[in-house]
Amino acid sequence: LPGAGSAGTQPASFDGAYHLAADEHGQWRIDRVPAGAGLVLTDEQFLSSFRPLPLYFADATGRWLVPDVRWFPYLDADPVPTAMLVVTALLRGPASWLGPSVTTGTVPRTQLTPVGGVRLDGDVVHVDLDATIRRASPEQRRLLHAQLSATLRDLLNASDVVLTAGQAALDVPPGDGPRLWSDASRLDTGQFGRGDEAGQSRQDQPDQ
Repeated sequence: LPGAGSAGTQPASFDGAYHLAADEHGQWRIDRVPAGAGLVLTDEQFLSSFRPLPLYFADATGRWLVPDVRWFPYLDADPVPTAMLVVTALLRGPASWLGPSVTTGTVPRTQLTPVGGVRLDGDVVHVDLDATIRRASPEQRRLLHAQLSATLRDLLNASDVVLTAGQAALDVPPGDGPRLWSDASRLDTGQFGRGDEAGQSRQDQPDQ
């Protein structure tokens, strides 16, 4: 998984020379792995330890949030460490292939605070960023709030996200940010459209 959980176009197999050595009991053990082999897992091991999770970025129109799916280590007992990895990846920006088509509300070098960067209080998630985020415009803050809300909603069963900077209040202007494509079935008129397989309403689809 090169780069913050993004799935690369790696081949299904690889060739590498593993060096074996006998221990004091005559048992053979691997004592050297090929350079760049990383952590080798079977499909079953990988799927039991990692979960595909979407990071959301705004499309070029600023109306819709589109997913950038990454793989992250996950524990059912405590999803907060995973949430911290997810937010860190979101702050770093979209995958290179998606970058030209989307925008983000963060500003360069914004980071989570080292302690308590993501905290869950009931169904409200508190995300504490460093002071760099104060350079963001009101529109950027609104967009970042929408991105984090969509990204953390299912992972943490969150109903809301509260943004702070250095444990101090961060002003996020009111108003609707971009929406998930899957939310497009509810029209502004209050009517419902028939969703297609991608979760978009056939009556109110994002601009192409």
